[in-house]
Amino acid sequence: MKNQPKILTPLLMAVFAIAISSPLLFAETPQHKRPCKQDVETFCKDVKRGKGAIHKCLDEHQGQLSLECKEKRAERQAKFDAACGDDAAKLCAGIKHGEGLGKCLREHRDELSTQCRELKHKHHGKRKLTRACRDDVTKHCANIEPGEGRIHQCLMLHKADLSPKCSKRVAKLK
Repeated sequence: MKNQPKILTPLLMAVFAIAISSPLLFAETPQHKRPCKQDVETFCKDVKRGKGAIHKCLDEHQGQLSLECKEKRAERQAKFDAACGDDAAKLCAGIKHGEGLGKCLREHRDELSTQCRELKHKHHGKRKLTRACRDDVTKHCANIEPGEGRIHQCLMLHKADLSPKCSKRVAKLK
C-alpha cells in the first residue's frame, strides 16, 4: 500500500500536465471574444457602419450566421427586450432595429425607464470608449478579453501612455 501513492502521484501529475497543456481546453478563439466578427466580415464588409446598418445586415443573413453569433445576438436582444422593450413599444411603435429605433429612443431619452436609460448609457459609453481608444487598446490591451471592465482597467494601467483623446475618455468613465 505504501508504494501505491508513489505510483499514482507521477501518473496523476502526467495526466494533469497533459490536460493543462491541451490547446483544446484553454484555446481562446476569436469567436469567444467577438462572436460575430467573422460574420460581419463575411456578410457585411461593404456596409457603412452607423444607424444600425450592421445589425440590419446581420438580420438579413440570420440563417447563415455562425451559432456563436446567433447566440450572442439572442442574448443581447433578450437584455434589450427586458430593459427597453416596453419603452420601445410605447415610444417608438413600429420602428425596428436598423431602421431608426436607436435614434427614436435617443430622442425620447427623458421618457425612458430607468433600466432602459442605464442600458443605453452603458452601451453608449462603451461605444465612445471604443472609438476614442481604438489605437490605444490595440497597442496596450490587445491580449485582454473584453467584458466586465477589463479593457478599461487595462487602459487605466497605461494611462500615462494613452493618446490625449483616449485619456480624456477614460477619465470620464471613472
